[in-house]
Amino acid sequence: MSRDAAWCHVAEQIGGFARHTLEASPGGTILASRSSAIYLLGAGDELLWLAPEGVPMHRRGIRVAGPLPHVSAGSTYVDTDGRLVLGSAAVVDVSRAILWEPEYDTGPHRPLEATPERRPVQALSSLVDGLPSPAGFGEFLPALTEYAHGGALPSRAWRRSPVLAAASHSVFGVARACRARDGAAILGHAAGLVGLGEGLTPSGDDFLGGVFFGLAELRRDGLRFPGCGPTALSSFLGSARRRTNRISFALLDDHAAGHSCEPAHRLAWALLGDGSPRAIRQASSELVRVGHSTGWDLLTGMWTAWALVPGVGMPSDRSGVHTIVAATP
Repeated sequence: MSRDAAWCHVAEQIGGFARHTLEASPGGTILASRSSAIYLLGAGDELLWLAPEGVPMHRRGIRVAGPLPHVSAGSTYVDTDGRLVLGSAAVVDVSRAILWEPEYDTGPHRPLEATPERRPVQALSSLVDGLPSPAGFGEFLPALTEYAHGGALPSRAWRRSPVLAAASHSVFGVARACRARDGAAILGHAAGLVGLGEGLTPSGDDFLGGVFFGLAELRRDGLRFPGCGPTALSSFLGSARRRTNRISFALLDDHAAGHSCEPAHRLAWALLGDGSPRAIRQASSELVRVGHSTGWDLLTGMWTAWALVPGVGMPSDRSGVHTIVAATP
């Protein structure tokens, strides 16, 4: 008997979507297996994953105590009375897992027009205080911050890396379109970022996910984006599905619908709701630690939506510019 068969791994938390998917169809296929996550394809090819402690919760996630079991991609899984059997041996007990939902994000945000002094960009000015040097698309933050304060965006391609060089035109195009609140232009420029980068979640997808999540949160507050409504987004995502991998697409689709990882929801609530500066710093610090650069990519996309869309507000000082530039190597 293998080591995994000799004992049962225990799931501590389970996302609401993951629980619903297991209840709807208890079996499926193991899509990929890594030390950081085991990806499962359930009913309707819906993506779920098991992750160890320290990985932020998500509606698709199941957090497992201790290290993940060793399983093979391509094998099957089945949930029998709360015991998730992976492959031929590994077992995860999900029967006592606590349901996770972003409960701090269940109510409406404060109306933007009623609280001008709390507009999120004022908090965004000091958002990166104490954060490490930006990674991935986080390197665009100095230029985007200058643009938010009335400066010009760079006219030449970003040369710090091949991915940033390929992305810069589209990223700055998305930024201009956010300022114009032109949803069609946002999606037009976004097309050049789908699947751009390496890994399970390319930086282009993560940045777009941040933008879409940011816009979804603003829509909850009553802001509208002509050309980027449900029909237009559905069409965009239908095309994006063919240009990136299955895991990254599921996350991009979630972000467009307003679903993200726990620190992103916490940051949205802190900035757009009633969070303290300490809560903002803590959530942003947790977010940038997600993945190699995923957290920075998401933060940059969220910042782009919240800092540049008219009606959200502009900072009253330029302290954020100096903070971000100082953090950039």
